[in-house]
Amino acid sequence: MSDVQKWICEGRLMEDAVLKYTATQYPILNFTLHSKRSYEVKGVTREENLTADCTVLGELGQKLAPQMKASVKLIVGGKWKLNEWTDQKTGQPRKRHVVTVDEVDVLGTTVLQIPEMRAQEPAPMDDGSSMPF
Repeated sequence: MSDVQKWICEGRLMEDAVLKYTATQYPILNFTLHSKRSYEVKGVTREENLTADCTVLGELGQKLAPQMKASVKLIVGGKWKLNEWTDQKTGQPRKRHVVTVDEVDVLGTTVLQIPEMRAQEPAPMDDGSSMPF
């Protein structure tokens, strides 16, 4: 289905994320996520490495910026695409994975470190007298 696409990856930040603002003061947070997978084929250990440039737009990026330091472990979700272009200096074709992130889980942090994600107080439980069984 072409209308459904969600890319999810766990990895570490390659370096501190960079928060920038557009001319209209719209926040854009950029970072590079690195993920590595090791596996064995016929007794030979192999590694796959993925590096994806990620962008978090708007208020979410602004709120996450203080947490986004080099080596922080994350799970991100968003829309993935492959940008392709020709390098103007060398004339060589270039490619880069880009993810527009809409979900971020900063692993190893407590909920209190990200105030906007504080747990809500649970709804009060009734005493069961209204239960039909």
